[in-house]
Amino acid sequence: MKRDRFLRASLSAAGAVAVPRIALGQTPATVRVATLPLDAGSAVFYAEDQGFFRDVGIVSETQIISNGGAIAAAVASGAVDVGFSNLVSVVIAYKHGVPIALIAPGSLDVVQAPTTILIASHDSNVKSASDLNGKTIATNGLQNILQFSAEAWIDKNGGQSSSVHFVEMPFPDMINALATNRVDAAVVVEPFVTDAKNAGHVLGATDGAVAPRLLIGCWIATRAWAGANAATVARFARAMSRGAEWANAHRKESGAILARHSQLPEHTIETMQRVTYPTQFVMAEMQPVIDLTVRYGNVGPAFPASQLIFTP
Repeated sequence: MKRDRFLRASLSAAGAVAVPRIALGQTPATVRVATLPLDAGSAVFYAEDQGFFRDVGIVSETQIISNGGAIAAAVASGAVDVGFSNLVSVVIAYKHGVPIALIAPGSLDVVQAPTTILIASHDSNVKSASDLNGKTIATNGLQNILQFSAEAWIDKNGGQSSSVHFVEMPFPDMINALATNRVDAAVVVEPFVTDAKNAGHVLGATDGAVAPRLLIGCWIATRAWAGANAATVARFARAMSRGAEWANAHRKESGAILARHSQLPEHTIETMQRVTYPTQFVMAEMQPVIDLTVRYGNVGPAFPASQLIFTP
């Protein structure tokens, strides 16, 4: 893994509650963080830039890793302390006995401002969920939130997801695959949605078939590290909450920070649908993702969302 950059940062309380600065003479805690170069995983940069980590006595050393699996491996091995992940992967890991836990929420998808769509090419005869029966759909990974939410959308709208074949494909390749009829539809996320809409027609916003609000991204740590650093975990969560609140209220300013770290063009950031950053865990936003993973991921019985959250 290559560390692209290390950034100092700050953590503070959620909402309008002020967090005292670190006591004079107190040694700041260093937290090694790994995230993706995406809007969903950028709240850590906002907390750094706005001094929220510093306010609670944390120095963050943040690196960008382009692969979610590599982030999970880095957390599990102790190469980093905290990493950005998606909730489906956490659920699957939990069901397989991997000792990781959620320490802060990361990103939401909301039905009023969806960031994930199912799309078919302009000249395709696929117009509805039932038209997808027996067809091939591209997704960026198999057995992940994009595949599962697409299956839920198909089943909810009159199709049969069990008949659909899913293939793994990078987002940039999906538009050409649609144009050349190598796939019948594709599940696309921002920042690729605008280009996809120009190349095809939208069948639906798949996450909306699961629940009106879904916790998609989250910040994870091993239970061992979190248990040994419970005070630091609490401070980290407070700073991330404040960073989330700030980012939701300052789209232009947070977009400029995102541009510096993601290499996305500023024009793309200005026109794409931005994610919503949650300030706290809400079980009603988490449980549908767990139930979705259980239904389509064949990982065994469901369990309460609270079991995933670290508690000292």
